[in-house]
Amino acid sequence: SGALLLALPPSPCPPASLLFPMADLTELEDATAPRAAICGGDPSASAYLFAVWNLIVRPPRARYTGDELAGEFPRRRFSVAGRPALRSDFELTNPRGMRLVCTLFEPLMKIDGAEARRGAGERACVVFCHDACSSRLAGFKLVPVLLPLNIAVACFDFSGSGASDGEYVSYGFHERDDLSCVVDHLRMTHGFSRIALWGQTMGAAAALMHAVRDPTLAGLVADSPFIDVWTLLTEVCTNVVSLPPWLVRPYLHMVRLVIQSKANFDICDVSPEAYAKKCFIPALFLHGEMNTFVAPRHSERLQKSYGGE
Repeated sequence: SGALLLALPPSPCPPASLLFPMADLTELEDATAPRAAICGGDPSASAYLFAVWNLIVRPPRARYTGDELAGEFPRRRFSVAGRPALRSDFELTNPRGMRLVCTLFEPLMKIDGAEARRGAGERACVVFCHDACSSRLAGFKLVPVLLPLNIAVACFDFSGSGASDGEYVSYGFHERDDLSCVVDHLRMTHGFSRIALWGQTMGAAAALMHAVRDPTLAGLVADSPFIDVWTLLTEVCTNVVSLPPWLVRPYLHMVRLVIQSKANFDICDVSPEAYAKKCFIPALFLHGEMNTFVAPRHSERLQKSYGGE
């Protein structure tokens, strides 16, 4: 494979304890009795089962205020590195009828002293796809980096995340359709001719799964992706929950059934690796060496199996 892999030095990243808040299990004591029968009458075991499936479909939701959304760029018109720019906040509806909140930052050019958008053939945009515990705000950091290069930045909250509609996340299964909705809007309404994707973990999974059906994309950056949800959950159960190895597989089968019932998707269908083999757009894989939730070997394996450059 010609895809490029970069290992990043240690940097701040969510610890496993944040993504899998075991301390919260003490709050479930009154609610575990009905689930105890699922796990052989052991309330603590049923609490673990609840925590495992809840980790995937309902991790801590990133909520933010209006001031936080405004951030460093509260005005519709602003400047970055001395260059004029335009901010637009808008909403879309995904194929499941859910509202998606979006923000677009566009570089402008000056023509005879007036500010204007670039021509359709010159318009490039990077779509930022956040992680399961994050929101569109995480992509705002790309604005001062990309806008001076005449590249727009589009950020949005996946369904089930941030201020968008939806109760659950699906680690890429439904999120790829959200992404498709945003990309189509950017092309048809805003006239962007070159669009690339930048995704983090869940967002990287959604980007990989979407890229297969959109070969016209200009490129893809996959930051700390996982090979598939089953493998990720196996590692979480072993390393975070500390389940004995013989119990992991039966637990995951129960988790799979609960998620199918609650969130309407099958964790066995979420396999970025299977899609990566059929992806041919230029790609860059990034992974922090000290990532404690998704090990760097996930990116290494994806990079080796990637079908494109």
